Amino acid sequence: LGGGDGADTFKDTIANLTGDTVNDFGDGDKIQITNLAFSSAITLAFDTATNTLSIDPDGAGAKKAFAITMLGGLSAANFAAVSDGATGTFIDFVTNPTVAPVSIAVGLASSSDTMNINSHDYYM
Repeated sequence: LGGGDGADTFKDTIANLTGDTVNDFGDGDKIQITNLAFSSAITLAFDTATNTLSIDPDGAGAKKAFAITMLGGLSAANFAAVSDGATGTFIDFVTNPTVAPVSIAVGLASSSDTMNINSHDYYM
């Protein structure tokens, strides 16, 4: 499946999406799984070696996970499961995934001193 430029929605059931290959998944794109009720327990895993997005419907493996091949240099941080506002789930493309800054105390002058470290900062 390929959507080309612009925001595209690939919409189908778990059974029909399982084993599909999506090319050109990017900014504004989403996959709508019409028969997967959204739950915060849904887990997504992306294997960069095989370009496979695995979706575990209950996060515990009790329900069978299914996979979709995603081409285009993606990472696990590019995917988020959200409600479609009805009875299904969207897998949204996440543009420029970021990590929230973390404040930690690192042997500073007083216990109230902190240093912010962002995901792109490295300290040795």
